[in-house]
Parts: sequence; C-alpha cells; structure tokens
Amino acid sequence: MPAYIHSDRGATFMSEELRQVATSRTTSYNPEGNGQVERYNGIIWKAIVTCLKSKNLPVKYWQEVLADALHSVRSLLCTATNETPHERFFSFSRRSTVGSSIPSWLLQPGPVLIKRQVRSSKHDPLVDEVELLQANPHYAHVRYPDGIETTVAIKHLAPRGQEMTCQPSVARNDNNSISNAEVTGSPADDTTDKPRDFGRSNGEQ
Repeated sequence: MPAYIHSDRGATFMSEELRQVATSRTTSYNPEGNGQVERYNGIIWKAIVTCLKSKNLPVKYWQEVLADALHSVRSLLCTATNETPHERFFSFSRRSTVGSSIPSWLLQPGPVLIKRQVRSSKHDPLVDEVELLQANPHYAHVRYPDGIETTVAIKHLAPRGQEMTCQPSVARNDNNSISNAEVTGSPADDTTDKPRDFGRSNGEQ
C-alpha cells in the first residue's frame, strides 16, 4: 500500500472519507509540481495512441480504446517486483474487458514445472516436471509422471523453458581472432622470453 496520496487538490482526494488518510498537495496547473503523475500520463497516452493505430482509428476516438490501454498498463509485469501494478496494489489479478487474462503458456497442454511443497533435504530439487492438462485463471489440472492427476494453484506453476546446449568453440586463425601481441601488449617474436644482457658491450664475452 502507498504511504500517502499526493494530488493537485482534487476534490476526490479531499473529501470527508479521506480525512484520516495521509495526503499531500501540490500546486494546480503546474506539471513540474507533480512530475511523476505527468510522466505516467504520458505512458497512458502512448498506450492509447498504440491502440488507435492498431485499430486504424483517428485520435478523436481515444475514449473508445481507453479501457484497453489502461488494462495493458495495469497488467504489465514489472520485473523488479515480479508483479503487475494491479497485483501489487490489490494482491489479485484483474479482469480485462473480455474476461480474466491468462498467460499464453497455460493455454496449450504440455510439460510445465510445479513447485515441490515437501522436501526431505535441501539438496532436493525445488520443482518437478508435470504435464499440464487444462487451466483456468486460478487453477490448473496436471498429471505427475507416476500417473496421478491433481488440481493445483496457478501461482505454483511455471513454464519449463528451453534446454540450452553448449557447443565447443572452434579456434580460427583469421582477422577476427586475437593475436598474442594484442593480449600481452608486446610483439609475438621468439626473443621475448630470452634474457637480455644490458651490462656488456658488443666486444665483451
């Protein structure tokens, strides 16, 4: 929850219902006094323009796509908190204009990862691989490798991802390779490692 509400003396935030809520006020008609809100207004307007272009609509129909634009902004996952703005404020996923949203990897049956709730040792894996049978915005029906089927919460599932394979690199002697002279900073000749006698002249033995 936010620590306090910062507004430009709007009547909505100065009513009797918010008398005991911590608030702060800024100057009216002064965007510099509340830069964070003005920045977010720009983000919302960019989302509106994107929706208008996707539907080939002129700017005067911006109210027609406002609900979809707000939904896209509120449902955008923040990688720093691993939550959407709506989930962080209300602690549950919001419904879109056409129903509840669901990740694309839950739409198709297939292998997924599930959190292992009981671990007998700290060396046990954190997740198990199961087969996703069907899912809705709240629950999923999965099958374990031993054939047991059960219903689990969506928050305990994660996409399996793709396995990464490492291929040995092949050394090439071309212009893109790094020579010994570039690494050591000295010319790569056969006299580099030989001791040099600076105290004798050419005639001394």
